Amino acid sequence: MMQYIIIIVFLLLAGCSGSRSESSFDLSSLFGKEETVQIPEESIELNYDPVLLMQRAEAYYVNKQYPEAIEEYKRFIKIHPANKLAGYAQYRIGMSHFNQMKEVDRDPEPVIKALDAFKKVISDYPRSSYREDARIKADMCMERLAEQQFIIGRFYYKNSAYPAAAGRFKQIVKDYPNAKFSEHALYYLGISYIKLKDKGSASQSLEDLLKRYPDTKYKGDARRLLKKLKT
Repeated sequence: MMQYIIIIVFLLLAGCSGSRSESSFDLSSLFGKEETVQIPEESIELNYDPVLLMQRAEAYYVNKQYPEAIEEYKRFIKIHPANKLAGYAQYRIGMSHFNQMKEVDRDPEPVIKALDAFKKVISDYPRSSYREDARIKADMCMERLAEQQFIIGRFYYKNSAYPAAAGRFKQIVKDYPNAKFSEHALYYLGISYIKLKDKGSASQSLEDLLKRYPDTKYKGDARRLLKKLKT
């Protein structure tokens, strides 16, 4: 079985598949879904051979040993940057971090690292067939980060720490303008400024909210507050 795997992977890495793109291959499926995957042992050959490097990285990934998988994919890219599966390896780095994401209020580090990895797929491998999925996953990461910031901002707001709350909401609007939490952030930014007695900034935030999200659920309250701010 392992010899069969090595032959298939070799054909993929050596480019013997003609004009087929990387999207034609699902390397993880080569190892099966039920059985425990054997990870090739270290050897001098493994340090350079693309087949063994990818086989080892995929084995770690399938076994959910993501930190080890990340290191092997990085090594593959470092040694074989021009290989047609380098973009796939970079995508797998992103997925390895993505699969380690926890609840939204937990450590954001895996989310940040996943986002950075997916952005690298988009920027460094424009012809990769994993580029579109990397873009989707990057958007999901940004949504998660925006949600984390919003939870923190709301905590500050509820505890009357309005300067800190406004800082968080402002960061969401600036860093994640397309995230759905940007709508909520604009509203809470407006009312945070009201609490801080900054009428100009409050009006600007609420006007931006109504302009960007004309059907927002905060529409009635935002209009009422704007009217009050201008009197």
